[in-house]
Amino acid sequence: MRCRQGRAATTPSVSTRIGGNALSPFAPAHLRLSWDGDDVVAVWRRRSRSGFGWADLVDAPLAEASEAYHIEILLDGVLVRTATTLSPTFAYAASDRIADGGGTSFQLRVSQISALVGPGRPAVATLIIA
Repeated sequence: MRCRQGRAATTPSVSTRIGGNALSPFAPAHLRLSWDGDDVVAVWRRRSRSGFGWADLVDAPLAEASEAYHIEILLDGVLVRTATTLSPTFAYAASDRIADGGGTSFQLRVSQISALVGPGRPAVATLIIA
């Protein structure tokens, strides 16, 4: 292609990174924290990028190789523990909380794990410890 002055037109090179956001799992829904004695129990519902029709009225299809979740625990805003679970529930024992340094604010972040792109966006819940 030629420009008006007869010189060849050049197109600048552009570099970009594709992050896989369209493949990343949605954040889990309905994350709830509750007390079981002195332990904190978290429960949530997984979400899916496929099967939005909800044909069987039970649950959306998994749309991943397996069901797994990445957990991050923060005490007073500091990340103190990570874990992985294969079900939509997690228990944080009082003894673990004490070993992690205690604190007055407990925050849990949970992300569904994709075998293709890793953890998706997190659901976040906070609990004030009296």
